[in-house]
Order: sequence, then C-alpha cells, then structure tokens
Amino acid sequence: MRLMKRTLILLSALCVLSALCISSLPAQASTALYLNLDALIEQADRVVVVDVESCSSAWGPRRRLIHTTCTLKVDQDVAGSGPAEIKLLQPGGKVGRWAQKSHGYHGFVEGQRLLLFLRLQGGVARVVGMSQGVFLPKAKLWKQAIQGLSFPKGGGDALELNERKDFERIRFVWKPKEK
Repeated sequence: MRLMKRTLILLSALCVLSALCISSLPAQASTALYLNLDALIEQADRVVVVDVESCSSAWGPRRRLIHTTCTLKVDQDVAGSGPAEIKLLQPGGKVGRWAQKSHGYHGFVEGQRLLLFLRLQGGVARVVGMSQGVFLPKAKLWKQAIQGLSFPKGGGDALELNERKDFERIRFVWKPKEK
C-alpha cells in the first residue's frame, strides 16, 4: 500500500512538471481558416507583384507590441489598382534588443519579389489570411508561403499559381469592393 502511494505521488508530480514545462514553451504555429484561391481573391482589395524596398520595426502604442512596416514597390497589378508604392503593416519584428515573432506571418526581406493578396485598411495594407496571401517566385510559378500556420478543418497544401493561366483567373474572378 505504501509503495502504491509513493508511486501515485511520484506520477502526480511528474504530470505537474510535464504540464508546466509544456505550457512554458512558445507556440510554433498559428491556427487559421484555410483559404483556397477563390477565398483569397474574394477577400483581396488588390493583388500585386511587388519588390520589397525596405522594412522597419517599431513599438506599437503603450510599448506592448512590435509591428513592422514595409515599403513595397508595385511591379504589376494583377487585380485592382492603386499607387505604385504600398505601405504594408503586420505584427512582429525587432526593436533594439527586443524581438517579437508572430507565427503565421511572412518575414519580409528587402529585395524580395512577391505576389501578394492585400486588404487595404486606413492607408496601409495587410496580407489576406496571414501568410496565405504571400507567394514566392519559383521558376514560372508562384508558390504559396504558408509557414507557421496550421489548419484545423483541412487544407494546408501550398498553392502553386501559373503566372499566365492563374493570373487570368484572378482577374476574371476578382471584383472591386464597395467602400
């Protein structure tokens, strides 16, 4: 009986320690609703091929969150139209010795060429569906950059878009949003 009691206490302590260790680990992914190509098109105010010119990070209000603003030079409007330069805002970044990682968002790099599905809000753009609206060039295709995302209701395979065929489809399906 005594041995059984000690074993039970030991197992309970191990369970508590395991739970504490697991809960202190940082999350490595964000959960999102999977967006297929039609959903990306439907939610986008503008679809563009851009070059990332610059990115800078800053503290948000009350110094609790870090956000990054990137300046994007538009090379091609696939759907929608607007200025030749876009300011993109997203969570995360590095300020001094402090860094904040936002899993599920693309890490923009100066000089990078991208196809983006954008939602415009108050003079700044945000990527549709976190990193789901970001596509990297791959030969004659554009491959979706969905790192750091998990999808509870299926999906998750990265889309690959053919520049000629799929850009035509995007133009055909896309409709301007009412303001």
